[in-house]
Amino acid sequence: MSEAIAEIGRSGARAALLSAEGPDFSFGGDIFPWPELSPHELRAAFEHRLATVNQWETLAIPTVVAVQGLCFGGGFELAIRSDDSGDRGN
Repeated sequence: MSEAIAEIGRSGARAALLSAEGPDFSFGGDIFPWPELSPHELRAAFEHRLATVNQWETLAIPTVVAVQGLCFGGGFELAIRSDDSGDRGN
């Protein structure tokens, strides 16, 4: 996703819309592999995810997230840190 956000920033786009396919926007992250990660690996993974959300938030163009259904975890972070998040009424 970080690469896609960077490409949006370079593209000359005047706005960005993020939506999801399917009935729900985001179920959040998969926590099952976490016990297998060292504290250093877990921190690096969280920092990478946070950097991606920060990258979305600081795009120099208006950002909109079209939320449908459930919205948890990183998807929720993207939604609340956008310029506007629209509930599509589902």
